[in-house]
Amino acid sequence: METRIATTEGGKKFQIGVFLNAYSNHKTLMNVPQSKMDRLLKGYNFFVFIEPENQSVQSFAEGYTGYKNLFLYGKGGGTLGSIPVFTTTMAIPPPISEANLIALFRSVVQDCVNSGNLTEDIAKDLGILAPEDADTLSTGTPTLSVKIGQGGHVELHTPMGIYGAWEIYKNSGTGYAFMNTCMNAQYTDASPLPALGVAVVLKYKAIYVLKNVQVGNWSNEVTVTITGHL
Repeated sequence: METRIATTEGGKKFQIGVFLNAYSNHKTLMNVPQSKMDRLLKGYNFFVFIEPENQSVQSFAEGYTGYKNLFLYGKGGGTLGSIPVFTTTMAIPPPISEANLIALFRSVVQDCVNSGNLTEDIAKDLGILAPEDADTLSTGTPTLSVKIGQGGHVELHTPMGIYGAWEIYKNSGTGYAFMNTCMNAQYTDASPLPALGVAVVLKYKAIYVLKNVQVGNWSNEVTVTITGHL
């Protein structure tokens, strides 16, 4: 039996998340020092924060460069829009962890191997038997669609593929917030409708979940307007 670590950053994040989520089921057999597991959890929490932060910085840099190029070389003249403003994805970061999280994870996996109790079934459950799956799963993106269904409620749909579930986030005008986890391809938002004659704009996005861990990329944002009626 061979254990390996995922090759992509998204795959590594997903793999460590699966490992931490499943480890308690095999803790007594794997015999990894608790202090090392605590360090791994701290590092994973910082990984979950720092990766989207890095993506935001890169996206902002690309947008700002585009704004600069439009200013210098844009055709047709006219007035430029507002200067792009960078906004972070999280206001309060988690505690900063030690450097080289991947080396720490490799060490934890080696501890599991050295325990002599790592079977193929346990390695599979921990997400370290077939890391290629982690790389593939980490690229998944829900294709989210929306419509007004029966009774005026919003209906969302995304293909499930090999994923076990998807998390739905909703923005009613005050920012995105977690709404629910769905294990079917279709989800109906049964939230109360607005008052009669009142129109409300709603936005939704989603991300796949496997073994209670978010995996892959955020979906496209979908927007719908609902109106209260009898």
